[in-house]
Amino acid sequence: GFTLIELLIVMAILALTISVVVINAPGGRSPVQKDAERFAAMMQIATQEAILSGRPLRLEITQGAYRYLEYREGEWSPATGASSLAASFEQGTTIEVELDDAVFANASELGGGDERQSDTYTVSSDPAGIVTPVLVRFSGRRGVWTVALSEDGEIQMERGDA
Repeated sequence: GFTLIELLIVMAILALTISVVVINAPGGRSPVQKDAERFAAMMQIATQEAILSGRPLRLEITQGAYRYLEYREGEWSPATGASSLAASFEQGTTIEVELDDAVFANASELGGGDERQSDTYTVSSDPAGIVTPVLVRFSGRRGVWTVALSEDGEIQMERGDA
């Protein structure tokens, strides 16, 4: 058999090996990935809620946060219900927003102005399921993630190059 000393040495070696593996193991999801996942999930919820409730919703995106608005009594006001959630991005997360050029061409006719002149971007979801196509790129220390929303409401999320 084995002596007590031999068993203690083997246990010490195993403990040391396990601690090295745990220390060097990669962490969980990065803050940038969490922001991108939460943003994609909220876009999906809002698109579905616009269809189910029969009322248009609008997503306002700024560099640090986003929120949903609904059209009530002739004006846009903070949304209620499932899409009432607003969120701030994690510290260190920056975003780049690319809206479809057709949106800019029609914006002045719809009373929205030219959104390229501001730091706030607007994505609309209407009850027919048609949404403003948008691509949002989330960047941070631990990676780049892209969330794309097509005109028919399909959402795709991909990891990009850091």
